[in-house]
Amino acid sequence: MGKLALVALLGSAILCGQVTDARYSKLARGINLTRWFQYGGQQKITASDRDLLRKSGFSGVRIAVAPQYLLSKWGSEQEIGRNLADLDTGLDLFLGAGMSVTLDFQADTEYLDYYLSNPLAPAELVETWRMLATRYSSRDPELLFFEIMNEPDSRFTQAVWDIEQKKALAAIREKAPNHTVLLAPVNWSGLDPLLQMTPYEDPNVIYVVHYYTPSIFTHQGATWAGAPPGVAELRDVPWPSFLTPGVLLSQYRDDDWDGARMEWDMGLISDWQRQWKVRVIVNEFGVYKPNSPPDSRARWLHDMRTAIEGEHLGWAMWDYAGGFDLLVAPDGEREADPAILAALGLAPWTEDEALRLTPVPVIGGPRSVQIGVQPETKGYAEGILAVDVNADGLPDLVITPITWPDLTDQPVQLFVNSGDGVMRPVPFDGPPPVQKLASSILAGRFDRSGWAGLFFPDRGTTDGPGAQNGLALPVEGGKMRNATTNLPQRLAKTDGAAVGDVDGDGIDDIVVFEPVPRLLRNDGTGHFAFDDTAFSGVTDAFRCGVFAGTSLVAFGAEGGRVFVNDGKGHFRAEGLLLAPPGSGGAATGGCAVATELNGDSPPDVVVAYKNDLIQVWINNGDGTFRNETAARMGSLPVSSGGIRRLAILGKILLITRTGDGPLLRVDRGRGVYADPGVHLPPDLWVVAPGDFNRDGYLDLMFGQGGTAPVVARFGNAPL
Repeated sequence: MGKLALVALLGSAILCGQVTDARYSKLARGINLTRWFQYGGQQKITASDRDLLRKSGFSGVRIAVAPQYLLSKWGSEQEIGRNLADLDTGLDLFLGAGMSVTLDFQADTEYLDYYLSNPLAPAELVETWRMLATRYSSRDPELLFFEIMNEPDSRFTQAVWDIEQKKALAAIREKAPNHTVLLAPVNWSGLDPLLQMTPYEDPNVIYVVHYYTPSIFTHQGATWAGAPPGVAELRDVPWPSFLTPGVLLSQYRDDDWDGARMEWDMGLISDWQRQWKVRVIVNEFGVYKPNSPPDSRARWLHDMRTAIEGEHLGWAMWDYAGGFDLLVAPDGEREADPAILAALGLAPWTEDEALRLTPVPVIGGPRSVQIGVQPETKGYAEGILAVDVNADGLPDLVITPITWPDLTDQPVQLFVNSGDGVMRPVPFDGPPPVQKLASSILAGRFDRSGWAGLFFPDRGTTDGPGAQNGLALPVEGGKMRNATTNLPQRLAKTDGAAVGDVDGDGIDDIVVFEPVPRLLRNDGTGHFAFDDTAFSGVTDAFRCGVFAGTSLVAFGAEGGRVFVNDGKGHFRAEGLLLAPPGSGGAATGGCAVATELNGDSPPDVVVAYKNDLIQVWINNGDGTFRNETAARMGSLPVSSGGIRRLAILGKILLITRTGDGPLLRVDRGRGVYADPGVHLPPDLWVVAPGDFNRDGYLDLMFGQGGTAPVVARFGNAPL
């Protein structure tokens, strides 16, 4: 993944506080030692194990210590004393040989249940680490690392865990100020929670991420608590996913998992690391051995390790002999598997690359694209728009999240494209605009800065008086500010809006549908006032509309109406554009787009109706339109929830639907749309089209709002 644009933006050097390259390198090639200080010590590690690992090329080990070995709930003072004495010996076994040790407090389900139900447990964790830091403060800080807790799960919020983890970190700092501490994000320390985490001020820390993606491959046949649903029955799932035959695991195959996906994800980690000037290690990754094809398991580990090292990150494989084995026979003579050593780069890799016999999918699988964080909000994405907000030639992203059904005020979210489709959340200059239910977002030239402004038509709560519409205007430096005070201050149920220059002054005005159309006239500086002479006598209700040249075309329950502009922003109602029978009324959240279809210059109009119906209206250039739907747009398949909105990118029309995957239609010439045969998953209800990585192919950007990551499906080929 290219990084030039992001490097230029965030700086070319990673400043990593007290964690020097020499210290970090001790973690470069690690292995997890499980079941030694876990579950009754089922596997004893000896000097021969250490020598095997050191000879194989590993630089360090991560020793998982179950809380049950250290806490009074599970053992007497004498038992804990014996456990600690054994731990002393275990640590020194490796430290004395010059290998690094990560002392990992390996929380399991039993302990996390206890921790989350016992209000005294967080303080107990702090005191446990104060004791451990005191005990091991004399060990070499270049070799011994402390990891406060393994994988706080999805029941933790990052905000609460940050408070508790910082207290444990402070306790370690009191007793072992020079030792590096490893810090975990929540949700099992996965990629997405790491990308949403705000690093701490302490410079002598390393952040961890665990990677077992896709779990349908890495955990096939796993039956233990916490394994992903449905994987226990799987056997012989291949890697990469394009090797999956027939209809078996079609979603896995269609998501197109391969080494390039891993390289992308490791690139996001590297970008986050660069953004915050910190260090990260991937200290868990692996494939459950019993049911995975050996050649596929080795390929996954090879692809993963090369992706990690390609971004100059350290790693620790899971595990030595606990089901994800490095060893050939964990219960027999201990010998490292040559294929796994080769996959880890510790022996020559001689395997041929997997041969793809099927075409590369036109639209790839979902990829996280967010680095950094947004202020924590609730809700799910309702409105979404791809627009270049900072005039750098790259499409950026704006999202309006909502909470249903209470519809509380939620801040607008802004993501700037840092290059290659990596989206960086950026704050507004001051508090962001808030909205309750803005299904559509409209961009316009609302001042003379040359940059885009944003308008948020807000319907508000179902039974309430409506809501205040929102406005954001650009400020120097590529940011935006909340300019809602530039609008009339009033509550209204605004179903939609249309943006266009109604009076020829070069600055866009706004028509809102409340549901009667009303003109918000722009004074040229981004300040708006109602001009109730613009639609004098109009009482018809509309849900949305679009400017097609000088004409406004508005659509509602019964179809559309053309409003002809006199050139000064005064409109007269002209012909009706009748809806097809059983239309269900115009779709909400952006029912229409204007585009030139037949080569005669005046923009034409494509409109969507809720009940899976599309119309194509050709502009005659005199304020009238003719219906050419039959010749230009075939029928659409019936969906479970109907059409939500239309969006257009060049010759590609995107039709999003509730409960079903979006539909793509491509203009094959002079406005005749065809189905390109691309099938998209049903979870893409709120999606923005764009070429986010500038490769000339259609990409789709989507997200759930709140603090959920922004996700993309990138195009691989022309439609």
